Amino acid sequence: MELVKLLVADSLHENNPNKEFDELRFAVDDDGTNILIIINKGEITGAVDIDNMYEFASSHCTDFKDLRDDEDIVINREWILNKLTEEEN
Repeated sequence: MELVKLLVADSLHENNPNKEFDELRFAVDDDGTNILIIINKGEITGAVDIDNMYEFASSHCTDFKDLRDDEDIVINREWILNKLTEEEN
């Protein structure tokens, strides 16, 4: 789940650099859609449909290694950004 938060945070910074937030929370809206609520100074300022993010990731990132077999794999911000850059090229 932290990976999703990181992807949303990077996407927000890239697509809307003036949008400030200090917290991201998972929720389900009235339609049953999984969302990530964007909060700034205690106020909800927006939301992101994360179901669409999962669909995008599963259709565009097909070469992930099976992490269950490797204890040394670290998925951090740098790895994610590198992977996203590879996918764009």
